[in-house]
Amino acid sequence: MNGLRHALEPFRKALVQYGLEPGQLEKPCVVNLNPKLLLNKETQEIREQIKSGLIKAFEKPLLFLFVLLPNKSAVLYNTIKLLLDCSISVPNVCCISSKFARLDIYYFANVVMKFN
Repeated sequence: MNGLRHALEPFRKALVQYGLEPGQLEKPCVVNLNPKLLLNKETQEIREQIKSGLIKAFEKPLLFLFVLLPNKSAVLYNTIKLLLDCSISVPNVCCISSKFARLDIYYFANVVMKFN
């Protein structure tokens, strides 16, 4: 988790630089999924596990969620977007964690544009 905080600080600075006012950083929510769920495209089970993880992690209703994906899995991305956009109506931005971890200011600028 320290690596995540290390990456989020320069990103928060990029948000401020581009005129956004990020709220207080919440404790990250990590949902570990069995890779077989993704391979078998068990989207209903994936959706249920993610929703359950969010409910356990956050007491208050979510106003926004920044999601760091572990890889380029289209199944995972599509399932998360369907859950957050359509099922529970939480504004969100998803990024691939390996790209985010590079701490590239140009990448951060592109991600910030998604927040608009």
